[in-house]
Amino acid sequence: MDCEDQHGTSNNNKPRSMDDFVCDTLTQWQLTDLIDRFKDEGIDEESFLLLDEGTISQLIPKAGPRLKFLNKFRGLG
Repeated sequence: MDCEDQHGTSNNNKPRSMDDFVCDTLTQWQLTDLIDRFKDEGIDEESFLLLDEGTISQLIPKAGPRLKFLNKFRGLG
């Protein structure tokens, strides 16, 4: 399932409910299971880039996926 399938598009092809950056990034990182969680929490590009370890722990409670996410996330900076 691609990002448009996850969040739909409006008539002008802009995302309705989730930032393309977040969806595309999670897809590239092979963490598509997290897309719905980030969508539910309203994480857009700005808030994604501001994530700290405490917030990440709340978003991703299971250690395995959280460690995979943190490994990729630390590579952004």
